[in-house]
Amino acid sequence: MLSGFDLGHGEGTPQKPPQRFHVFREHGVASATLDAVPYEYEVALTEYGTRSELQDQLARFLAGILRSERRGDLPPVDNDSATADGAGE
Repeated sequence: MLSGFDLGHGEGTPQKPPQRFHVFREHGVASATLDAVPYEYEVALTEYGTRSELQDQLARFLAGILRSERRGDLPPVDNDSATADGAGE
């Protein structure tokens, strides 16, 4: 699932900070794969019950990323890598 993002605990250092990722799942959805995300990838997993809850959680997550970048706790996204594959255009 997230292995394509170079977040795992395999050989070497993850290429992308796991703090930039967050998995949101609807309350009541059972998945062993999703349950393993925090342990295998150090990515937070949060359940939501309503669309409004999801929107609030997403807003808090994104605001936290911006705060971390401003404090210098998280490096800014490299815009060059985003445009290299056409994704940033």
